[in-house]
Order: sequence, then C-alpha cells, then structure tokens
Amino acid sequence: MLGQKIEIDGILIHFEKVGTGPEKVLLLPGGLGTSRTDFTHQLESFDPNVFTLIAWDPPGYGFSRPPDRRWSKDVYARDADIAAKLME
Repeated sequence: MLGQKIEIDGILIHFEKVGTGPEKVLLLPGGLGTSRTDFTHQLESFDPNVFTLIAWDPPGYGFSRPPDRRWSKDVYARDADIAAKLME
C-alpha cells in the first residue's frame, strides 16, 4: 500500500502526498474511484518542486476502510469537513 493514514474525527483517512512545492492541490476521486485509481498519472507527472499534491480516499473508499461508507443527508458535508482538516 502506498501513502499514509491520519486519524480525523475518529476515522483513519488514507492519502498520498507528492511534492513539496508551494502550490497545494487536493485531488478528489470521483464516483467509485480512489486516490490511486483516479490519480496515478498526476501523482507521477507533476513537478514536485512547484506542486504539493494530496490525493485522498474519502471515508469508506479505497484504503480509508473500514468503516464502510455511511450514507446520510450530510455525507458530502462530512467529507468536505474531513478534507479541510486533512489539508491543514
């Protein structure tokens, strides 16, 4: 497994961080994607001196499991809160 995990709001979140550049970019997988399935090319191709790329697996996806995805009315708001905390 590539990447690392950090606990945010009691959930272990998997992410990959590439580069040390001043321009920070959060890569959000779509649909049923994950950090690796959606962003392999970007993680390997961007200039690491210009960009810091952070690709994450939202709660319940990819390597951010368990737990399984919990669906509720506020699922995307919760994801946004966790993503913001990840970027801090």
